[in-house]
Amino acid sequence: MRAPRTASLQARLAHASLKARGPLFLLAVLAAGAALALTPSDERILFKRRIITASHGSLLVTTTGAGSWTVPAGVTTILKMQCWGAGAAADGSASSAGSSGGGGAYAETDAIAVTPGQTIYYGVGTGGAGSTSVGAAGNPSWINKSANSQPANSSSSTIGCAAGGGSAPTTSTYGAGGSPLAYNGANYSGGFGANGSGTGAGGGGGAGSAGAGSAGAANGSGGAGGSPDGGAGGTGHNGSGVNGSAGSQPGGSGGGCWTSCTGGSGAAGQIKIVW
Repeated sequence: MRAPRTASLQARLAHASLKARGPLFLLAVLAAGAALALTPSDERILFKRRIITASHGSLLVTTTGAGSWTVPAGVTTILKMQCWGAGAAADGSASSAGSSGGGGAYAETDAIAVTPGQTIYYGVGTGGAGSTSVGAAGNPSWINKSANSQPANSSSSTIGCAAGGGSAPTTSTYGAGGSPLAYNGANYSGGFGANGSGTGAGGGGGAGSAGAGSAGAANGSGGAGGSPDGGAGGTGHNGSGVNGSAGSQPGGSGGGCWTSCTGGSGAAGQIKIVW
């Protein structure tokens, strides 16, 4: 076999390795390809020559609402499904410091078998809307390979993931962080909100793919998002008529405010599929 002239050095080396050892040396070629960090162009070349069986990639969806994705040709395994729930809104108030809501949770699956051409369904949760009274809860985000609906709650899910949104505060009590709902891999809770004290409370942070979100603070500081990709909670404010800040995506809760104001809105969740 002759290496294509358009191939990069990485593709040429992989091709040469296959030529020297024969088709049965495929696994070593793939290992060498991973070590050489093949570019997308390299992968297309090797895929066309049947040296590798499928391209690899990821799909990140940050727009709220339901949708679907079709498994590409040659892909038989999704390496990971990842779900981040949405954050809750904070409490607005006419006469006192507003409490804040909880951040969204994180949940993921380990490798899941799929079929090329199969439809994978998902939903990205909307954040709670801020208001001049009690804020709204955040909504869950989910992925499901079997049906166009949120998968059932399970700590050993084999069809997809689901991460709960943060709970809304009441007039005087902060909201809890969201909980992982469906997963069989890493999972973390969102950060709790806080009760305001002289100022609107900071919002709870959204969970990340390697850690829980941090709680908001009574002095208005928003909780940090979980490492490395959770959204931070919004800042609380104490000036009359100054609205609370919105949380950061994915999953940060909004910050509270002091008087005659609107609590900050929670941030949307997101989903990611890695193959």
